[in-house]
Amino acid sequence: MAARACSSRSSVIALFLVPVLASCTSPQETGHALEEGIQSSGTIGHDSLEVGQQWNLALPLMRNISPEKIRVKSAQVDNVPEGIEVIGYGAYNRNDTEGMALISRTGSPGMPDFDKLKNHFGEQIGIDPNTESDIYYVVKVKITGRITENLAGATFTYDSGEHTYKQSLPFEAALRLEGTPSGP
Repeated sequence: MAARACSSRSSVIALFLVPVLASCTSPQETGHALEEGIQSSGTIGHDSLEVGQQWNLALPLMRNISPEKIRVKSAQVDNVPEGIEVIGYGAYNRNDTEGMALISRTGSPGMPDFDKLKNHFGEQIGIDPNTESDIYYVVKVKITGRITENLAGATFTYDSGEHTYKQSLPFEAALRLEGTPSGP
């Protein structure tokens, strides 16, 4: 009987702790601290790709429009169509890349060699209030086959105060194999 009472107490404690733990690890809230950058209003792309090529695409530049400092933890593309494989992400300083390299083929002359630059991906990127970040995220992709849709959407995860937020920004990249239509 004592074991049963202990078991009941454990159940009551577990029932009490689960909601408390869930609130500590709850999904991120939707944020509004980031403003859409210039590259959010258009589509970047290239229509002469070949299977096997690797490309680097800049995600929207982050600008903190909130009154508090934020710490960006990660970014990712929301929609990756067939024919494109994400092989990694990076975060690079615009001073190291001589501005933002919006789209570049890996190994192209005159373009940044991202593999030789300091990659800030995995670090928290602090952005002061009403400030544009010097760091921008890059998605690294490999062309694996015919592509009929665009890469689309970019979601950023960041901390502000004691809360973690996710915020999506417009992003679109039209990549097509040579000789295929560029429309979705």
